[in-house]
Amino acid sequence: MAGWLKTALMSLFLDKKARRKADRKARLKEATKAPPPKKHAMTPEREKLIREAQEVMRSKADVLDNLSPQARAKLIAMAFTASSAGDEDDKT
Repeated sequence: MAGWLKTALMSLFLDKKARRKADRKARLKEATKAPPPKKHAMTPEREKLIREAQEVMRSKADVLDNLSPQARAKLIAMAFTASSAGDEDDKT
């Protein structure tokens, strides 16, 4: 219902060239829409793999949480220095 109303209003307020341009723009927008992401079936193997990955992330987070503030600051500085050194190597 809205489609015919839009067409009627466009014919009242826009000339033929402008209507064609609007139609092309709408078709282009429709054509470039990304398809919806595909859902993967949750197989038992997939669930196990996800669960194991979450356990690894939790264990690594616990290690970082147990660091003293000084050790954490030192680790952050080392990581920043290492990442900066990698950037300089890429430039040459």
